[in-house]
Amino acid sequence: MNALQAHLKNLPTFELDALRADRWNEVERLADQFRADAGVVRRLLQEMKPKHKADRFEWLQAVCRRHDLGVRALRTAVAIFGFAGNSGYLWPSQKSLAHRAGYTDDAEVRRGLASLVAIGAVRKVKVVNLPEDLAGKALTSAKDGGSGRSARGTAYALVAPEDWPEKPLTGTPCPSGKRDMVSLYNHQGKPQHASHDFSHSGVGDSISTLERVDRSLYGNDRKETAHG
Repeated sequence: MNALQAHLKNLPTFELDALRADRWNEVERLADQFRADAGVVRRLLQEMKPKHKADRFEWLQAVCRRHDLGVRALRTAVAIFGFAGNSGYLWPSQKSLAHRAGYTDDAEVRRGLASLVAIGAVRKVKVVNLPEDLAGKALTSAKDGGSGRSARGTAYALVAPEDWPEKPLTGTPCPSGKRDMVSLYNHQGKPQHASHDFSHSGVGDSISTLERVDRSLYGNDRKETAHG
């Protein structure tokens, strides 16, 4: 049992989705491999299934409260919100997401999606591994009222905010809550002037100083040479 659980936990998400769909009797094969009952395998798969939030409004609010996300990720989240329904699944193309987010370059949406996936807010799934009723709708041709997506295409699932990991996986730290205090500590001492400003010396003194520097660099002018 422990070996079976460990094996399932190490499987990538798309393989777990395929096992849940069990279109090729993989559950029976896995049960035989670990000498377990197929019903036990199915139960474990369901227990490991990420929970999805039907209320996409709460999901979007949770995304907007994240301090570690940039504008690109937020615009992508708004686009995702526009496509998501009560099921928590959506399957628009990246071009459609980019258009909804206001981008002409699909790469912008890919970067935004990568950030949302990294914090655990979005989970990628294969279109063919969507719940059966949704997969049928996604894969049906557009002329028959479906979306006409490819079975190899990518779909997305909204993950409930309570199921996001506590720490973001993006490597981007959240802004410090003590930023003002840190700034105060850094500026406690009065900075020293690099040189005297004109408020502490007369204009004539400054000009004479410049003249002396000029002569030391370039030699005396012609008048002085003539007198010499």
